[in-house]
Amino acid sequence: MWRTHWFPALFFLWSAMYAGDPFVGKWRLNVERSDFGGGPKAKSGSAKYKADKNGYLYESETVFGKGEVARLSFPVRFDGVVYPGTLDGHDLVFTAKKIDENSYNVLISDRVNGKATQVFHYTLSSDNKTLTFAWIKGSAEKPVVHWALLYDRE
Repeated sequence: MWRTHWFPALFFLWSAMYAGDPFVGKWRLNVERSDFGGGPKAKSGSAKYKADKNGYLYESETVFGKGEVARLSFPVRFDGVVYPGTLDGHDLVFTAKKIDENSYNVLISDRVNGKATQVFHYTLSSDNKTLTFAWIKGSAEKPVVHWALLYDRE
């Protein structure tokens, strides 16, 4: 009889473990607080994290209007492995590196030489209500923030 209580307890522990992850969930782009650099300003956008083995499945969509939509999709796993993903339907390769519990980098690499060409930096606010996405281009010596998008938790 005591064995029948193990499954519900283990399921509850697993669910609680992912429910407490501050990244998991849906996020709405706050257009007014975001910085689009010299590019066009978005009209709307969203991001979504789903819990996945060893990390997340990440998807985002940024709507600029007139049928122009930027889409980004990839698994976020902190295991040092290079994974495939897509940006606007174009294939890319990347690896994710955890900085701390509330931030991580995604290093986008050149398929030919394996060098990181861009960095996506994700950070949660201390209250876990705001997600910041910084798109960093340039070199390690001269990084340039291309975009700084702020998302509010839905």
